[in-house]
Amino acid sequence: MGLKFFSLGKKKNTATLTSSSVTTTTTNNKAPARNPSRALQEPAILNRIFDHLQDDSETLHQSVILVCRQWYYLNQSRIRRELIWVDDAKNNSSKSFDKLVTRLPQATKLQWHSSDAQLKNKYTLKLIQALEGNRDRYQQSRNPNIAPVASSKKSKAPLKNVGLLRHLELTYSGLLFLKVLPLLQSLTSLRLIVAGSDTIRLAAVLAACPDLLSLQLESTSGSIQLPSPWVSPSSSTALLPLQSLILENVIFSQPELENLLKSTPHLKVLQLRNLRESTNASASLYSWHGLVAQLRALRISLRSVHFSVYGQPMEDEREKVLAVAPRSSEWAFRSFDLTPTVSYYLREIPNFVTSLELIAPGRPDPGHGLELHHFLCSSPHLLHLKATQSVCLIERMDIHRRWSPSSRAGVTVDRTAGIWACRNLKTLHIRVHNLGSPAIQDSPVRSRILYGYISRVLPKLQDLYLYELENEPGLSLDLFGGMCFLARLQDLESFRLGTGKNDQMVRPGDISWMLSSGRTALSKSERGECVLTWQQLLMSDNTQEAKRVASLNGRDYVGELYGSSPIKTHIEPQLIASLSQLGLLLDVKAMADQMNSKQGYVCWPKLKFLTVYQPMTSTFTLAKGYTRVGRVAASDLDSRINDDLAMMHHLRLVQSMVFDTQIP
Repeated sequence: MGLKFFSLGKKKNTATLTSSSVTTTTTNNKAPARNPSRALQEPAILNRIFDHLQDDSETLHQSVILVCRQWYYLNQSRIRRELIWVDDAKNNSSKSFDKLVTRLPQATKLQWHSSDAQLKNKYTLKLIQALEGNRDRYQQSRNPNIAPVASSKKSKAPLKNVGLLRHLELTYSGLLFLKVLPLLQSLTSLRLIVAGSDTIRLAAVLAACPDLLSLQLESTSGSIQLPSPWVSPSSSTALLPLQSLILENVIFSQPELENLLKSTPHLKVLQLRNLRESTNASASLYSWHGLVAQLRALRISLRSVHFSVYGQPMEDEREKVLAVAPRSSEWAFRSFDLTPTVSYYLREIPNFVTSLELIAPGRPDPGHGLELHHFLCSSPHLLHLKATQSVCLIERMDIHRRWSPSSRAGVTVDRTAGIWACRNLKTLHIRVHNLGSPAIQDSPVRSRILYGYISRVLPKLQDLYLYELENEPGLSLDLFGGMCFLARLQDLESFRLGTGKNDQMVRPGDISWMLSSGRTALSKSERGECVLTWQQLLMSDNTQEAKRVASLNGRDYVGELYGSSPIKTHIEPQLIASLSQLGLLLDVKAMADQMNSKQGYVCWPKLKFLTVYQPMTSTFTLAKGYTRVGRVAASDLDSRINDDLAMMHHLRLVQSMVFDTQIP
């Protein structure tokens, strides 16, 4: 029998497949196409093909599962349905918990942030009970003779692997993990984040989760003891499917790791981050060379590798990668280990770095992220950057020096601006900072430069996380501060700003562009009212810009970007042109006018998550995140005009001091 396709609407040049023939409707009435190969109807072959799309959730959701009923059912186990639960007495409610439990049987990923160390919270106990159903469904899928889990009359017969929990990210302290471990047999990915210290028996974890492909253990404020043995004597000859092992702030005996490697022939990622040394003097020390010897003996070729011991300098990273990961394009460093030598080597390796993660806060970086900045300015192939433990100075984004403040007393840092080369970057997690006087922290120009720079230089971002050490005064959320520039990021799926409370005064016209309803006549009118209050501000902005240009005496900062820098990278002329108004209010007005035009402007068509100045444990959908941004009561129009004028007057005073002390 052939494939039966869903009807997806009438379109030209589309094919309609039936069980007996294939009829092609085209504008030129060509002969019917041949029957599709029966091989492409075999589930085993289709599953092999779909496995290559495992990490491409957009294609799976938007295309594959819509083709036909068979493809829809075959990909149920590949579609990620993610749930998040945070043990927070202030926000928890029976209604939200009941919704979570109802959806849990269909979920494939659960993020659980628990602060219930003694297992006394009623929601914790109920969620553990709900996970028992996941264990029962897994056992039934492995053994059809077991009676299926009871379900409602309306539900259809369960399909194999549908509704099984595959990914768990658990932040906890105390006894919670020990309690839920027997219920996690279906997992293929497990990440444990221990708030404090704990002892975890790795052999028990691997035995309880036989399908585990990825395991990550880390402690945020202590260490994790991994006692012997790691491999149970009864299963010492069995091979494990494990492909990724990441350990951070852990204590263990290295022979146990080397013994485990004998059972993991498919291992591709091995990251040992900030290993902690045992207080037991007789315990063996960590040895990179001993680990290399074992990896070579077992012929394990890694895709990504990291090895560092807490408090010890990094060994030759180049030797590490060439020894066991010669084709590596995914790198992880402690932020302070990204030295000029390492940065130079990363730019020179022939395999191109596509993924870089800076981990483990440690001693202060005297360059304030200078080497990271240099690396970004010369790495066109980079796709993913996670560097919340390093610093990205906003001054280095201010290519026209419209805002760059003078340094604080005693701070001498190279703040030369530059344009990052990674135009195809998809993931950006950074900590933004500036070294100027706290008096100008709340300058809207600062926010406009950051938002404008990111939206122009990194147009293909999908995952954006901007983190600040201080949430006050924070980056601007209103239209005046240029947050609307981020609407240019048409591929953005997740946006997180800040990590804590930051109440700012916003009006509907400031933020309505985030939603599809922001294209209505009412929303355009509200934005127009905001822009109308800027007439005097725009004139003041133009006057200040004229003074800035006159002070340059013909000097071209953009032309000098790489004149004295060791980085030599081509910068697209059209990109430089698009950044000509970076930081100016005129740039915001142009964006608002574009949103208010007859053609309109589609903002964030793919955005799923929006979390603005909320705890790190919270993640909100676009609609709920928008509601959180707009919670502050809007002020009347007249008071906002006065506030904005006062801000501009203050800014003129500050900028006059900045230009007098500009960096040479």
